[in-house]
Order: sequence, then C-alpha cells, then structure tokens
Amino acid sequence: MRKFGYILGDDSNGVMVLRENRVLIPLNSQKINQKHIYLRQTMFRLLEFLLERGKSGLLRDEIIMRAVWEGYGLKSSAPRLWQVMNELKKRLGALGVDEDFIMRVEGRGYMVNTTGYEPVYIRASYDRLSRFIFTRQQTTDMVKSVK
Repeated sequence: MRKFGYILGDDSNGVMVLRENRVLIPLNSQKINQKHIYLRQTMFRLLEFLLERGKSGLLRDEIIMRAVWEGYGLKSSAPRLWQVMNELKKRLGALGVDEDFIMRVEGRGYMVNTTGYEPVYIRASYDRLSRFIFTRQQTTDMVKSVK
C-alpha cells in the first residue's frame, strides 16, 4: 500500500490532504462546496514534513529549514519559515483545522498536535482516484454555475 495522504481533524470536520496533487479538500459538510486549496510546492513540503516528523516532538527551526528549503537548493531564513508557516496555518484554519494543530515553541521550533491527524493509505492508483475526485469537483462547479 502507498501513502495517499492524510486526514487532519476528523471525518466530519477536517481536511483531506492529497499528496499527489498537493491539495487540501474540506470534509466538513458545510464547507464541502468550498473549492479545494492547492498548495505551492514549498508550502506542501513544509506540511508534509510536519506530518511525517510531528510524532517525534519538537521540530527545531533549523531542521525544518534544512529539510524544506535547503535540501531543494533554496535559501532559508527564520522570517521566511515564519511567513510560510503562518500562511499554511491560515489556509488550514479556513478549512476547519484547529488553530492549535501546529504550535510554535518560541525561539525553538514547532510542534504538531499528533492526535489531530492520521495517514491514509490506498491500494488503487493515484490516477484513477484523482480522476474520480476532480471529475466530481468539476461536476459540482458546473451545477453551481447553472444555478
């Protein structure tokens, strides 16, 4: 089985994170008609790093910057980390993820609320599932535009 993504929050008031497309899909029935949020590559790497390493406790700023920016030939800085992290938290919050899902430990790093997410594994191919999910979204968008 392959890791397909993550569920942040719970099934009824959370977000599905799809790794293949770097997209956040709301699971909340009141927000289900809200458009998916696509993340830029660096922001998605940051989210995935937090989810992959979050169970290990405090994630130091230097380690995050090295893994998310410098490991890909990009320059990192504490202000840039803060900026991208805050934007990520804002986007997650807009979809219903608790604001304390990602917590700042001042001057040291970040911690992730490990009870707030779980990985999702899948046997089907990404292509088949992606076509289903995004075809459904396009159909929903067309129905809305007709109304």
